[in-house]
Amino acid sequence: MTPQTADQPTGDRGRLLSVRDETKPFILIAAVAIGLGINRLANGTLVRHHWIVEIGLFLVIFSIMAFVEISGVGHAFRKLKPTTLAITTNYVIVPMFAWALGWLVLRNYPDLWAGVILYTLTPCIGWYLIFIDLAKGNMDWGLAMLPIDIVLQLVLLPVYLWLLIGNVVPIDMTTLIRSVAVFLALPFAAAYLTRRLLVTWKGR
Repeated sequence: MTPQTADQPTGDRGRLLSVRDETKPFILIAAVAIGLGINRLANGTLVRHHWIVEIGLFLVIFSIMAFVEISGVGHAFRKLKPTTLAITTNYVIVPMFAWALGWLVLRNYPDLWAGVILYTLTPCIGWYLIFIDLAKGNMDWGLAMLPIDIVLQLVLLPVYLWLLIGNVVPIDMTTLIRSVAVFLALPFAAAYLTRRLLVTWKGR
């Protein structure tokens, strides 16, 4: 998104996003619809093939990381105010709101109530990067939040389940290590190497 200047044609002043940016949400929505349609045609058997979703998530995170200057990531960790706001919203306000909402409308349906709480306790680690990209926000800070989100989700999930649902869910350390490796370390390394090669061959 760029500031509009006086010498630009009047018809272009309303266009703030490029065509590529404008089509991103529709591509994502279409991908969801196509996936649901294919799964329905396959009588739900694709649910067992969760690796397809994992590959897609890997590619989404890689594609965003590949266009980010890595040098600014360390500085993003020092942005205390937005980091505190994001953590407080995702891991304090939203879980409490979900519990209260479930108590109001789902108290007689404990399974659904637990499902609502589970859904809110695991914010997606990939989508917010896309929206930061669309808004031309600070992608370095967004990338810095990735490991924080992954660790907080897996560490706080059993705590919140015990507090809000009444059951303790053990943390599988292999799941934690695998999540960090597959959805952070590997796309980060692949994007960094790809960027270095492209800059070497084609220039910045």
